[in-house]
Amino acid sequence: MSEFDHEELAAQGESLQAKIDQARETGDVALLAGLLRAWGTYTAVEGRLDESRKALGEALERYQDLEDDLAQTGVLHDMGQLQNALGDPEAALKLYDKALACGKRAGDPDAQFVVLHDRASLLVDMGRVEEAYETYRKGCDLCEMAGDDGSRYAMIQGWAELCVEEEDLDEAMTLWKQNQAIADEYDDTVRKAECLQVIGGLLVEQEQFSEARETLELALTTARSNYDAAQELALLLELGEVHVELEAPVEAARCFEAARIKAEETEAPQGVAQAWLALGNVSRDTEELRTAAQRYAKAGALFKELGDDEGVAIALHRRGGVLLELGETDEAREQLEAALLRYDVVGDDLGLAVVKQALARVERA
Repeated sequence: MSEFDHEELAAQGESLQAKIDQARETGDVALLAGLLRAWGTYTAVEGRLDESRKALGEALERYQDLEDDLAQTGVLHDMGQLQNALGDPEAALKLYDKALACGKRAGDPDAQFVVLHDRASLLVDMGRVEEAYETYRKGCDLCEMAGDDGSRYAMIQGWAELCVEEEDLDEAMTLWKQNQAIADEYDDTVRKAECLQVIGGLLVEQEQFSEARETLELALTTARSNYDAAQELALLLELGEVHVELEAPVEAARCFEAARIKAEETEAPQGVAQAWLALGNVSRDTEELRTAAQRYAKAGALFKELGDDEGVAIALHRRGGVLLELGETDEAREQLEAALLRYDVVGDDLGLAVVKQALARVERA
């Protein structure tokens, strides 16, 4: 909640109180203010919110006595975060606005950026979308004027995520491309891979699958150059689904198999299960039904080990469907009835309805 590192504060712990008492005795106002802010941060993290509020309030008074606008910006920001944690977003917003005013007087764009970023996030949570948009714009303009591209990247990211929530995918795409340009300018391959992955996902949402394939392939190459195994796994699965949409089952299977191997190498069982499920879908779509049933069984077993009821439900459902197509009605009924129970556990009404229809087909078979 402030400039102090929580681990450093935790190491000092209760000893901060003795230092505060000593600063009071010596009359060192600047030191006292800093220690009070540290104590406010420490107690907030410890869940002692009333103590935190009292300490931060006194720290603010001391910094006001010192006419230290920059320090007041930080404390007001901390106080705003505290009020938000206490469930009073309106009070938090007022404190953020006071912090911004202090930050402007101090002429420190970095301090203002931090407050603007949290202010925008708070406005999103409050459902005040237009005000959030305007705050993100102000933040981006401020960062651009200050030449702070790292902070601008973060502000653009928040803005773009809000656009996705509001289903404005074109604007989100424009913003993520701006971030890609920032990443390219600084040869930041980690951020470049992030941008490409998000842009690829947006293209999928817009059903521009050929463009999505090209973008995700570039993201995959970049992720591999970064030795980011988790991102590589996610991209292989996503790219495989794009190949499915493009009716390229061989390429899809190749991606899913690569994802399975990567997940096993990195001990990511959820990824292994997802890969088996996706491979089962490819086999089903290419009418290799026996292979599909085997792959769905492997996926279901892994999802069960992981306690993933939704994954188990989907695997059982799909295995039941291919067994029904194979004419194995008794086993199909068993799988579908088990899927019905799992869908009920996770509250998936659509899954329940579809499985009930499949069970009706079993009864007619």
